[in-house]
Amino acid sequence: MTFKQVTIGLLAIVLIIQGVCLYTLFMDKKVVYVDTNVLLENYEGMKVARQEFQQKATQWQANLDTLRSELNREIQNYEAGKSGMSTKERELNEKLIGTKQQQLVDYQKGIQQKSQQEDYQMTEQILAEVNAFIESYGKKKGYTYILGANNSGNIVYAEDYLDITEELQEALNKNYQGF
Repeated sequence: MTFKQVTIGLLAIVLIIQGVCLYTLFMDKKVVYVDTNVLLENYEGMKVARQEFQQKATQWQANLDTLRSELNREIQNYEAGKSGMSTKERELNEKLIGTKQQQLVDYQKGIQQKSQQEDYQMTEQILAEVNAFIESYGKKKGYTYILGANNSGNIVYAEDYLDITEELQEALNKNYQGF
């Protein structure tokens, strides 16, 4: 045997071993994916959390509307009666109205921050629940990987039979206990 023949033989053996390793590495794995947007949108826990959040947001908006109406009423009363006021009374009323306007702006900013914070916390809690469930579900079903597809293009293409969104959605909603 020549050096060239030995080299070709060894190379063939290495390629065969490499092929077997790749086959066992990838072919024995159960890989599926789930459309995370659909999963979260149709998750009962998310629906309930959104309803609760919307109720709070409606209440916050009602409080803001009440404060705004009270301020507008005070401005109208001031405008109607300012001609009969002394300079000192006008200055005092204007200062009071200015203070109330600033308080309204501050309250509105505070509500916006609180709204963002509560929305973030709600979303994080739901995602933690869903991720824990997916992990448990994947282990129970023997999946090696459950990939998340979304609008950002994490999965650009996959065969439809690998999509377990509907199956997982059903199990997730059956598991939902409420808050």
